[in-house]
Amino acid sequence: MNESERVERRQMRLREELHDAGVTLQLDGRNGTRVLAELDYARFPPRHEREFPTYGALVANARSDLDGWSNLAITDAAGCSLRGLRLLADGRESFVLFTSEDADLATFQTPHDRESVLVEAQRRAPPELVIVQRTAHGVVRAYTNRTLIVWDGAKWWERPYADAYARDIIRSVPGCSPDVLSAILDFCIHTLAPAPTGAALVWLLDPHGDEQLGHVRRPVPRLQLPALSLLDRGSHSALRQLLSQIDGATLLDPEARVIETGVHLTGSERSAELIRARPGRGTRHGSARRFSFDEARTIVFVVSVDGPVTVYSDGGIVASIEDPGQADVPAEDVADGQHPPVGSEASQVLWCQRCGSHFGAQRGSHPRSTSPSSECPVCAAKIEPPWPEATVRTWVIKSSPGTR
Repeated sequence: MNESERVERRQMRLREELHDAGVTLQLDGRNGTRVLAELDYARFPPRHEREFPTYGALVANARSDLDGWSNLAITDAAGCSLRGLRLLADGRESFVLFTSEDADLATFQTPHDRESVLVEAQRRAPPELVIVQRTAHGVVRAYTNRTLIVWDGAKWWERPYADAYARDIIRSVPGCSPDVLSAILDFCIHTLAPAPTGAALVWLLDPHGDEQLGHVRRPVPRLQLPALSLLDRGSHSALRQLLSQIDGATLLDPEARVIETGVHLTGSERSAELIRARPGRGTRHGSARRFSFDEARTIVFVVSVDGPVTVYSDGGIVASIEDPGQADVPAEDVADGQHPPVGSEASQVLWCQRCGSHFGAQRGSHPRSTSPSSECPVCAAKIEPPWPEATVRTWVIKSSPGTR
């Protein structure tokens, strides 16, 4: 069997792997075939002196589609071999550009190796563009206009970008700032999670919330920091570096400015009684969830060391960004689902007598196959839903301070 035949067989297996993993990647047509080939090359690049190189490729319809995009410089590579172009592409500043015209060398003026930078570039790109990258750690990523597709060394999986999860959070906390929320989610999902760096961020929704927090243990002495805000994407790398060396939570004001870090979250006896630890979650998650119940002026973002991000409000999970198969909310539901308005025939507001929480309930489209009852998303108390013969999805609705 020659090398061409081996590559062809490998690409056939890769197509089946992606299909079995449920990855929604278009692999038909000229562009689809090229994306498949570049994913295969990124997974199995030639080794040199016991090292596997990084790699990057851009797959687009035409050069003209990329005019003015991300200060990209394109070097005409007519007559060059594909092998030579691939050896030049580091997936950081240089990428092989595949279009209907040919394969060329594309270079950025600034490094584009971090997930956060490539996600931002993809947001400004034409919808047909696919970015393929192999990192220094051997992780292979494909950035499409809808989702990020990842080979982590063991399996393929995909997740929407941070923006897709804002809808569920805003539904639970309708008064929060979309712009600030987007900046915090970007930082958690596309900067901290790939690092990997575990952290807890407490977003204070009240301008005077820091003065009123009662369930925290502050560090002594307090770490003095310069003025930094997550609204400034340029500060994300510095904050990632800080949080990789600090235990405890970080407090953010309503404009996502860092107030303090190294804070330890505590909980009341009531929250400890009502909210049980979830299997497989560490102490950071448990304390964050109970704290969010006790402090209704906050939203808490927890980033696990292995990547998943969970958002808590009022003792409930309002968004869960995890490896598919473990996620609390399926990625496709978060990305594509349209929530019916509360108070409609398909969506109601309920109240839990046990913990005093208000929460939304949405009727599903499939008949229920289990007991016709639902659970409070905060304390898991049994609730009789308005639609006894249907599946029900519930979500917490933020309370005003002191109303529970």
